[in-house]
Amino acid sequence: IEYASEQLALFDKQNPAEPVAEPKTDEKNYFDMTEEEKKDAIDKSRKEHEENKLKQIQRLQKFDEFLKQAPQFKYNLNIFTNVKLADGDYKDDEKSIRSLGAFITDTVIPKVVKVFESGEGVPTDNESVAEMFHSQGLNM
Repeated sequence: IEYASEQLALFDKQNPAEPVAEPKTDEKNYFDMTEEEKKDAIDKSRKEHEENKLKQIQRLQKFDEFLKQAPQFKYNLNIFTNVKLADGDYKDDEKSIRSLGAFITDTVIPKVVKVFESGEGVPTDNESVAEMFHSQGLNM
């Protein structure tokens, strides 16, 4: 998700949104408009709403595209079990699992502890604990 978020931020920088137009001081109050002006104002508002909705959909599609491009990691989780593995050199697998463990211990768990210490969204049941861990990138 971090990869996709970073890519989306770069995409947004390269494709800045049009600034929202400030209301004109000479525009009439809705109640002072003729029926035709009201109809035009409503049509204009609907059109702007649809355009904004389309832009948000395109942005979500771009985010989904970035998610699919994100690096995928696979780990041999049986490396430290008593399971008899096929003959082969598992030094790289062992190294990557140890590296992953160090990352979880040194980075992820301290982030989780900070969330608990902040008092924000303190979990009250097993489901909310799991949800909070998942939000920090730690599967249970």
